[in-house]
Amino acid sequence: MTSLSENMRVRVLESLSLIASKEAQLKYQSEAPYVDVPAELFNQWEDCFFPDDQAFQMGFAPEELQALRQFNDVLNQVCSETPQRLPNLDEFVSTTQWRRLADIARTTLSIFAK
Repeated sequence: MTSLSENMRVRVLESLSLIASKEAQLKYQSEAPYVDVPAELFNQWEDCFFPDDQAFQMGFAPEELQALRQFNDVLNQVCSETPQRLPNLDEFVSTTQWRRLADIARTTLSIFAK
């Protein structure tokens, strides 16, 4: 695996870990109160998920790539169901959309633990 592929993998796992954890999101919000954390969840994923890039693909096993694509599909569904201007984090974490997103992030991360 090239260092670029390794870096891409690390970014993806960091993004999934943040999306999966209410506690991590609340900590991020408390450390950076000027950041719109709900929007940042979507933005970070968009900034690190490049499924058609060869270097990206080299960083993952086929079953991991499939899980990432499934996660991305759910993320896009959640995105289409939420307002363009997301509620603040305290409100967002109580929504069905946040729960779906956090659940699929945890499920996706479990593929990497095997």
